[in-house]
Amino acid sequence: MTLDPDLSVLIAVKNEAQHLTSTLEGLCSQLDSGVAFETLVIDGMSSDETAHVVSRFEHRLPGLRFLHNPKVLAAAGWNLGLIEARAPRVAILSGHAHLPPGYFKALLVALTSDRAGVGGVAVPVGTDQIRSEER
Repeated sequence: MTLDPDLSVLIAVKNEAQHLTSTLEGLCSQLDSGVAFETLVIDGMSSDETAHVVSRFEHRLPGLRFLHNPKVLAAAGWNLGLIEARAPRVAILSGHAHLPPGYFKALLVALTSDRAGVGGVAVPVGTDQIRSEER
């Protein structure tokens, strides 16, 4: 990992083992984009194999960190990630994100001094349903 990443990628998750592999694979596809980035997976007290999925990427994603979010909610996780981020720019993702090649490079190119943020289209993927105890 570079000591000075260009981008901190924040992924707030809870029980995302089923989908997180695909998201982290997408991050691996960004490694040759010329953008130095760190990845913070902020876990909202998962009871599935989320931590194990993240551990499988420790040697593939430089700057990967796994943080615990005792407040559980994604917003609290992203706030924790903002505190822990080392880069001057941040990308906020979900555990279901699918990134096209060159996505981070395109984001950074689109940022200008008069543009505070840029984003992409969020397309629902998967069949997750919100359980009543998580509402």
